[in-house]
Amino acid sequence: MFVGGCNLESVEAVCDTKGDLDLDMLDGMASMVDKSLVQQVEQGKGESRFVMLETLREYALEKLEGSGEAALTKRAHAAYYLVLAEENATESSEAEGVGWLERLELENDNFRAGLEWLTETGNAEWGLRLGTALFRFWEVREYLAEGRTDWTGC
Repeated sequence: MFVGGCNLESVEAVCDTKGDLDLDMLDGMASMVDKSLVQQVEQGKGESRFVMLETLREYALEKLEGSGEAALTKRAHAAYYLVLAEENATESSEAEGVGWLERLELENDNFRAGLEWLTETGNAEWGLRLGTALFRFWEVREYLAEGRTDWTGC
């Protein structure tokens, strides 16, 4: 599901959409790291990021599709990254410095995946909200082609 990695907060928000996993997410991620299914990468400020090899990620996506829970999980993923983008959009003032840019850059592939799913499902409202929240980031980083999806089919 996650593209380019994720942090523990995003795992908790996206991976237990039904609330029926009887598993502590930190323990679950630690187990995956121990089994070399996921790599733990230390970020600045004591934060960890979890990254899965692309071949394992593709296999996991196939299994998710087969489980019948892909749409619900992809919706949770898009919702999480929409909220993250909107929260960071309010922090994008000059006084905030480059911290917000770094946070958004780290999650840019996940924003793209969320926007792609929103486009595929015709969710124009969330898609426009996500594009609006990311506009300043795209402008500053000169990602001028981002968000230019044809929304006429929505």
